[in-house]
Amino acid sequence: KNILVKSFNIENDIIEYKQLLASAMTNKKADVLEIIDEDTNKKIICTLEHKIYTINRGYIMAKDLCETDILKILQ
Repeated sequence: KNILVKSFNIENDIIEYKQLLASAMTNKKADVLEIIDEDTNKKIICTLEHKIYTINRGYIMAKDLCETDILKILQ
């Protein structure tokens, strides 16, 4: 299948659709985080190890996010 996902191109500062190359469920019972942007109410639900792009620190694992991190949540 040709599945496209919305992504943010950090080099060009644009939103674009990229082809999904692979996916897998690694742990059905994994702990997850719900990350909510209080200004926009946009949210992400992901595993603790999922890499999240922060404007101020680049890509980091969700479990390592701090209140001072600036996220760009696409919806």
